[in-house]
Amino acid sequence: MELQERIKQLIWKNTDYRGDIFQESRLINDLHLESLDLLMLLNAIEDEFSIEINGDDLEGLYTVSDITGVIQKILDQKAAS
Repeated sequence: MELQERIKQLIWKNTDYRGDIFQESRLINDLHLESLDLLMLLNAIEDEFSIEINGDDLEGLYTVSDITGVIQKILDQKAAS
């Protein structure tokens, strides 16, 4: 399963949102995620991909595409080390 699909599955599994999810979907405005939803989602992402998302990366997470980009960056760094 590709990265984008895995992220969608994690959103559906770990939040109350059940609608369509696109890369440009905004986490708060479109998916209606609240702070607790975001924390649960980020924990699930860290567990799923065996990564740690640091505070600097959290600041720019507004869309599903932002999450995808951060995960890909962390996975690429992990693979390079």
